[in-house]
Formats: sequence, C-alpha cells, structure tokens
Amino acid sequence: MDRPYRILLLEDVDTDAEIIKQELKGAGILCECRQTDNEKDFKRLLPGFSPDIVLADYALPSYDGLSALKYILSENLRIPVIIVTGSINEETAVACMKAGAADYILKDKLKRLGPAVLKALENQKIRNEKENLGKELERRERYYRSILKYMHDDIVVIAKDYTVTDINNSLLKATGMKREEVIGRKCYAVLKGYNAPCADLCPMNNVGTSGGTTRLQLPTTDKAGTIHWNDLLVSPLYNENQKITHIIEVYRDITEIKEVKESLIRMSLAVDQTFAPVIMMSLEGRIEYVNAAFTALSGYSREEAVGKEISTLLSGNWETEEWNKARKNIMDGKEVKQKLRNRKKDGSEYWVSSSFSAIRDYNGTATGIMEIQEDITDRLKWEQQLKEDLKEKQELLHEVYHRVNNNLQILLSLFNMQMEQTAVPAEQLILRTAQSRVETMAIIENMLYSQEKASQINLLSLVQAVFSMLTGMLPVPFGFITLETDIAVKDIPLKKAQPLALVINEVLSNCIRHAYPDKKGTVSVTFSESPEDGYLLRIKDYGTGLPEGLKPAEADTTGFRLIYLLAEGQMGGTVVVRSEQGTTVEILWKEL
Repeated sequence: MDRPYRILLLEDVDTDAEIIKQELKGAGILCECRQTDNEKDFKRLLPGFSPDIVLADYALPSYDGLSALKYILSENLRIPVIIVTGSINEETAVACMKAGAADYILKDKLKRLGPAVLKALENQKIRNEKENLGKELERRERYYRSILKYMHDDIVVIAKDYTVTDINNSLLKATGMKREEVIGRKCYAVLKGYNAPCADLCPMNNVGTSGGTTRLQLPTTDKAGTIHWNDLLVSPLYNENQKITHIIEVYRDITEIKEVKESLIRMSLAVDQTFAPVIMMSLEGRIEYVNAAFTALSGYSREEAVGKEISTLLSGNWETEEWNKARKNIMDGKEVKQKLRNRKKDGSEYWVSSSFSAIRDYNGTATGIMEIQEDITDRLKWEQQLKEDLKEKQELLHEVYHRVNNNLQILLSLFNMQMEQTAVPAEQLILRTAQSRVETMAIIENMLYSQEKASQINLLSLVQAVFSMLTGMLPVPFGFITLETDIAVKDIPLKKAQPLALVINEVLSNCIRHAYPDKKGTVSVTFSESPEDGYLLRIKDYGTGLPEGLKPAEADTTGFRLIYLLAEGQMGGTVVVRSEQGTTVEILWKEL
C-alpha cells in the first residue's frame, strides 16, 4: 500500500488507545489512527476518515463494538472490524464472530493484535478483489453479449452437436426469424432447411474437429429471395480445458465491396489531409506511405520517401538496440511515444514528438507500424528560453536576498555597536527590542531563501526560530523559559508571515522579560483553524500577569501598540488580552 493504513479506534480509554498504537507500530504496521468513544463521531468518521479497519472495544459507556459492527454491515461498508476488549466470555466472542467480526483480541493478549490486523486487511483485500472480479466478469459478459447482439455482422454460435446456442440481431433480421425459433434447433435445419448436416463445406467438419480458423465465401439468400455473397469467418471456441465445444460463424456481406473500397479511399484522403505528419512503414522500418503534412514538414516528396529506410531518410536519433526494444513494445500493443531529432531534405534539423502504433490485418497480425508526428521544434526553443529566464530570475532573487540580508545584518551590527557604547540598562533594552524586530525580519528572509516554496512560511519553524532568537538575545538564563507548541496549521501565506512574525516577537518578548521574574516558566504557543471561527493564535504564560489597571488596547507602550497595529490594522484580526493565571494574548482572523 502506498499510504499508511487508516485505523479507526472505538475506545474510551486513552492509555489503552496508546498501547494499541504502540502494538501496531511494533508489528511494523504504518498507520494513521483516529479515536472516538461515541456513536455520533463514529458514524461521522466512517465516511470522512474512510478507515481501512476498525478496532472497537466491546463495551463503552455510550456505544459498543457490536453495535458499530452491525452498523458497518447494515451500511454495506467493506471495512473489517476487530473487537479489542478487556474481557469477553466465550459465548459473546462467538456472537461477535457470527455477527461478522474479523477477530476479537483481549487487551491482555495484544501481541496478537498486529498479526490479526494484517490478516484482516489481507482477507478484506482478497474479498474486495473477488467481488471486483465477479463484477468485472459480469460487466464483460454483458459487454460482449451486447457486442454480439448489436454487431452489424451476422453471427451465430453453434455447439459441436450442430445445436444453435446463440444468434445476434443482425442474422435474425436477415433470416426473418425470431430468436425462440432458432435457439436450440440444429443449424442445418434452421439456417439451410436440410434434414442432415451439410455434405459439402460444413465448417464443423473442419474447425470443430481440428481447430484453427477457416475463411470461406458462400452465397446466402435473404427472406426476400435476394442472393448475397458473404465472407464467412469460422473460429473455434474452447472451454477451460482447451477443448473445442462450439464454433462461431461470422458472416459479412461483401456484395457492396465497391462501397467499402470507396470508404477506404475516403479514409485515405482524410489521413492525407490531416495536419499531423503521418508515416506508415513496414515492420523493418521501410517507409510505405507518407501524407502531405509529412512532405511539407520534411521537404521530401512522397516519391523520395516511399521505399527508404526511415532511419536513413530522417536520421532519427535512435540506436538500433533502442529501436528494436521500441518495435517489440509496439508489436505487443503498447503505446510508444518518443521525442526524436530528424533531418529535413535541406539538411536542417527539427524535433518531433512521435507516437507509434502497430498496423494490424484482419486476423490481428501486425503487418506494419504507423508513426504520427508533432513538430515540437519551436516548443523546445520556448522551453529552453523559459528555463533560461527562470534561471535568470532565480539568480536575481538570490541577489535580492543577499542584498536584503546584508542590509539587515548591517542594522543588527549597528545595534550591537550602539549597545556597546551605553551602560544604561533601559537604553540597552530598547536597543535589544528593536534589534529583535529586525532579527525577526531576517528570520523570514532566511526561511524564504532556504526553502523551495517561496509563497508559504512554516509557522512552527518560525515560532521556534523567533523564540530561540529572543532567549539568546534577552538577558534570561539559558533554559530559564521553555516553549510549548501546538500548531495545527502548517503553512501560512508569505503576505501574512511578516506581520505575524512581528506580533509573535512582541508577545514572546513580553513573556520572556516579564512573566517569570524570580523563577523558571513556560510559554505556550498554539495556532488552530476552525471552519466556523477562522484562525486563532494563542500565546500564554503562567507568570505574574499584567500590571493592575493596565489596559493593553490603550497602553502607550510600543509593544502593545505594534501588536494591535499589525494584528488588527494590517492583518484584519481581533486582539483579546486576558490576565488570568498569567497572561493570555489571543488573535483571531477570519481568514489568512
């Protein structure tokens, strides 16, 4: 399987669920798990999560594994269910198995879980394949019967005892009989009016005995008494033991062969007038036909091309070994496409995208090869130009990055020089705060430069980088403040990343400097997405809280003013600050 198995756990004890996951991991089962303990979420997760297997506790406070099993079966969901429970008596276990459970596992014997899951998944795979195979066989039978029924050729299937077992509509129409008048009767009686098998030219005497395919031309008379000449193709039908049980006779009216020839001529004209260059060649690669589009592209006339080896005429860049391999694939009915460099009559080169297919005769035998070309010379030039333009733009972007980064580094160096020239702690703090803001912008630039995707920024990496920068810059002992994260949204748009990074910098800076003056502490950063509410950034500490009477929205400090300016003014969010068991800053955006 190309993806991890999706496993739905119906379990109310989180520790049991974790043990189950560890057992699965220990068994080498790569999986993605979802857990629920109630009926509503269980029924919601079935179509949404689409699990490969369900592991259900037998008894839960609000739901149970047997009910879950019955629901899956009632909805005709092809999902195996294994009952995983703490205790179960033999009668209940038998009832679960009879109800359709794939297995039951006691929680004190979870070593069986991995093999049981793999076995249940494999059994379900086999059941699915059998069901799909049965459906496919039914579909094919309907398909071929539909073909037999509605083909324009007259078709009849005859058993070895001369009994007609099937006949299509075309032949019924030609004879003027109904199906019930034909099926089950002897072919010589119903089709010829004889009392015994045909003495001469009876296909059953040849094909029905020796096998092979026989082709005959026979006269027939329709219900109006008109004689038609038919091309008759007779083939044997074999059973699973490779014994001939029936023959199939296919009659094709060749009276109007002239119209057929005219139709072929019209088809030839259509091929000749198509815009795509077409080449028909022998199996060895000798050109037998080219259309007008080919002569216009290559400069060779039809007389100059026909009879030549295609490799000699066009110098297609195929080695003999590669051509032999491609030719074998063509003969096997595989689609072969290649990009080839050819040479025109005037010596100039051009590139084509060629599609090769086999030309087959009436019996399906490959008799030649058809190549349909598309001139891609200009397209390859455009692609090369695009690559060069892209390379140039990438180099320009790199240059811009280096210039911006250098300027930011100069600013940071200036801040360091300024801090070295003052011993006043308040002034140093102001300079460090400004320096952290510039450093935050530099973090964004470095992340953009180091990743392939320039339109998105990884939020978790951004938070961790800003926190690491602040703890290294601000006068806080190493490890004094720790960071906890729960960030559900992986990436954010670049347009929002810069202001969001500055907001995170301001809030984290306040937490690190003010929340825990006398002891160690933790700062929590969460970022979640809700279809109803939007995007929520929450930064919380458990420290001293805000000074009494401070109203953040009205505060005259640069930090809070910057938070409100960026979050509300620039990003269109809503800021809520609470001082309860520490300080919590929440910023909500309807969209990013």
